[in-house]
Amino acid sequence: MSFFALQGESGKVLWQNLVLDEKWWTGIEEISGGVILLHGFSSPDLPGHQGIIAVDLMTGERLWTSPDFTYWFVHENSVIAHRSLFEKRLFYELNLRSGAMVREFDPDSESMLLQLRGESLLRNKSSLEFPEAVDIHSIDLRTAKGLKKQLPLSDIQGTLEGLLVGTYGIFDYHLHSAQSVTDTFMFDNHLKIIDLKTGTVIYFDVLSQGTKAPVPDSFFVKANVVFYIKDRKTLTAVRLPA
Repeated sequence: MSFFALQGESGKVLWQNLVLDEKWWTGIEEISGGVILLHGFSSPDLPGHQGIIAVDLMTGERLWTSPDFTYWFVHENSVIAHRSLFEKRLFYELNLRSGAMVREFDPDSESMLLQLRGESLLRNKSSLEFPEAVDIHSIDLRTAKGLKKQLPLSDIQGTLEGLLVGTYGIFDYHLHSAQSVTDTFMFDNHLKIIDLKTGTVIYFDVLSQGTKAPVPDSFFVKANVVFYIKDRKTLTAVRLPA
């Protein structure tokens, strides 16, 4: 596994080929204050996160590593982390950019920290938008007429997913693939952007062909730009018209 960062507006590569000591069992916890916080796992066959690795968002430089702590949440310029002992958890505040210990919380502080975590999550709510399952019958009839014309509703396999952004509808669906063979269905993943005012298609692409199952969540939207991965290898960004 390796990590890279692109500038979202232009696609410019900020850095790439960041490989950590653990080359597979690694994930992203959070991105905040220009810092990417990564995690490992306590063991490959258990889901528990273990360890924190902080990386500078703009340069890819590793800022600090703390194998003994587990990430919980970010509050202002601090990481709130914990260590699990046999019968209890201990909580700590670490500096976001240096990893230096700011303080250790009293063992009875968990309820206060839970409230702080809720406030932080609300304040730092992601600006990313993700598709949801679409019930065509719940959409305004005038809009639905356009959608029924542009979407092959009777042929869709699995769930139709969509996201409304302004006057545009972005839809993701699967159809049976021409690559299907006897007794084995394959699927092609389609993405279609429809101007809901006019009922016209302004963008269309086939994201993948010949997959074994309909896979949901094929795109997301940030700041009026639709991002998706084509053919499992090409990151593509499409700006919605103003």
